[in-house]
Amino acid sequence: DDGFSVRLCDAEELDPAKHMVMSIFGFEPRQRLYPNTGMNEFLSAAIAVNCLGDVLPPEQLFRVAACIEATIPFRGCDENGISAAEALYNRLVQTRDSHAVLLWGLTDQDLEIATQKAIGVANRDVGNFAGDPSTFLCNTWKLLPELNVALRKTDDGGGTCQISDYALALSRMTGFLAWLDATVVFQQFRG
Repeated sequence: DDGFSVRLCDAEELDPAKHMVMSIFGFEPRQRLYPNTGMNEFLSAAIAVNCLGDVLPPEQLFRVAACIEATIPFRGCDENGISAAEALYNRLVQTRDSHAVLLWGLTDQDLEIATQKAIGVANRDVGNFAGDPSTFLCNTWKLLPELNVALRKTDDGGGTCQISDYALALSRMTGFLAWLDATVVFQQFRG
């Protein structure tokens, strides 16, 4: 309701597939989500599972949602020293166990492989951080309108915006890059 967050629905409003996605992400019914806490990735996974629900079996939807969850970027270890990848694996185990009717055939080894594949997807998602600097800068430039609403809105309807909007966007990007811990860009999981 503030334009930048989403509140998840009540548990009784969820079908099993949506509940599964919420569990993979570690979210709870009625929780408020924000863009920097996985909101976009969660919504992408929920839409993917909804759209593919008639085409893919539940265990494949589970894997798709896990891959999308892993793309939440720049997460280090939590307060207990558990990496985002290990936390995802733990949630996959918990989700499998609590959705046994849907996911009855998945073994611990299947979940380990699913987590490794999800981390592979996540690392490809941020792959330009380790590549050619010009590609990295080009992709960073493309993100400016996505991350700065003012660059998408125009006063005259003709595709222009204020120079101060560009300056603010560049300042924010500079601050982000200065804040970013290079050790959390790429992930690994058990190998």
